[in-house]
Order: sequence, then structure tokens, then C-alpha cells
Amino acid sequence: MEFPMKMYGMNAYEYALSFLLKVSSWFCLLIGIIGFIFRHALYGSPLTAGLVTIALTGCAVLLGLTGAGVRQNKAVKDSAYFCLLLTSILLLYSGIHFWKLFPVVAGVLLLLQLGLLSIYYYKSLQQRFKPRFFSLRQFETMIMIADTMIDADAEQAVDPVEAAITVDHMFNKISAPAPIKEIKLVMFLVEWILPLLVARPLPFSNLGTNERRSLVEKIIGAKDIFRNVAKVLKLFSCVGYYGNPKGMAQVGYIPFDERPSSQGKSQTPSFYPDPFSPGGALYGKV
Repeated sequence: MEFPMKMYGMNAYEYALSFLLKVSSWFCLLIGIIGFIFRHALYGSPLTAGLVTIALTGCAVLLGLTGAGVRQNKAVKDSAYFCLLLTSILLLYSGIHFWKLFPVVAGVLLLLQLGLLSIYYYKSLQQRFKPRFFSLRQFETMIMIADTMIDADAEQAVDPVEAAITVDHMFNKISAPAPIKEIKLVMFLVEWILPLLVARPLPFSNLGTNERRSLVEKIIGAKDIFRNVAKVLKLFSCVGYYGNPKGMAQVGYIPFDERPSSQGKSQTPSFYPDPFSPGGALYGKV
């Protein structure tokens, strides 16, 4: 049995993640307020107390914004997780350096919080997508590639998620190791290296649509490997769009089995005897 690969509606893990993000936001704010009020007793120096308070406030804001749109605010989510990690390290360092218990406990709690949020985010992706060829991260990148390359002014017949599914299923049929490695390399370059060309230290899938399209326009005029990457992106999007039955129907393509001219005709493959076998036309002549 083949289970559905995607879910457009919110799943249970996304609801739980949204709730945890809001709780984590208030938790960071609470720690920041307590630490600021009792800064002389809980921290070793006023400077450390100030830095931790600012960092915790930033975490609270970013986590709250992430919770407002679990799917939409990916860039904010990554920033929130990174801020949470740095704040945890700062708290642990402060507690160990000044021999204070509160920063150590707070730092450990923030790390546990970060781990829990990461697990629930990964589980929420698993509930939405079940790619056969790509990893979950690569599949998200493929969705953004389709969204970037397919610019039909709201007239597209195939959703970027559906296009990514089509590409994933087609690539899953590849058995040769060399093309598989090249495809994985292209996905890595697109996700992590290309954004650096437009001075955006963020993953490709976290950029906005206009930023991604301006990036693609820039690499089209580039040379060597990046120009080839632009061609591959076009190939991926065409495979995903026109390889889908909806995309085929939009351009008027009718599969052979559905054409009136094919009805009632035998599609059994023709058999041709080996001409070099005994009794064949070329037997003994070559």
C-alpha cells in the first residue's frame, strides 16, 4: 500500500510545535526578567547580565514570530534556533566562569528546549512529506526550486509541492551511482553556496521568492559550474511541471493510451527474428 506523501493541512506535530514555540518564547522572556531583576545575585557581572538579558529577549521575540507561522517563517525559525544555541552557550560559560548555579541551569534548560523543538520540527516534516529519492532538506529545496522557476502569474496548473514530488519519484528510478552523486551535489550547491553570490548567508530554501529569482537570473549569466547549475534548475522544474499529468494537460498533451487513434489497436511489441540465426536472411553471409 502506498500512503499519501504530502499533507497541505496542519498535522499533529505542527500543532504541537506551534504550542512549544509559544511556551519557549514566554519561558525565555521569564528567565530574562528574573535574571535582570536579580542580576547582582544570579550573575557574576553586570555586563554578563546585560548580554544574557538582551539575548534572551531576542530569543523570545524570534521564537514567538516562528510560532506565528511554522511553515512560513523558516528563516526566522533558523535564526531563533541559532540565537537559542548562542544564548545557551553564553549562559553555561557565565555560570561555569563565575561559579553561579542559575546560568548553568538556565543554559541546560535552553539546550533541552532547542533539542525538543528541533525534533518536533523534523517530525512535522516527516508527517508532511515522504520523499523516495531526496532527503527531507533536499525535498524542501526542490519545492523552492519549483516555486522559483515556475513563474506563471498564478496560472500554473501544478503546485510547487506536486512538481517536487514528480521530480522525486522520477529520480528514484535512477540506479546508476554517478548521476545520483551529481544530483546530490547540485542540491547542496543550490541550498548552501548559491545564496552567497548575492550576499545572503541563508539557505536557498529560506530566501524569499524575489530573492531566489534574482539569484537565478544572476547565475544564468555566470560561467563554468554556476551556469550549468542554472541549466539543471531549469531541467528539474520542467521535469516536475511537464512530467505531471496536470502540466501535460495544460499544454494540450494527451498520453498515447488516451488518444482516440490508439483505441482498439494492438500495442503488443513486434517480434523480429535474429537475421544471423539459422534460417535467417543473413545467416552464413557475414
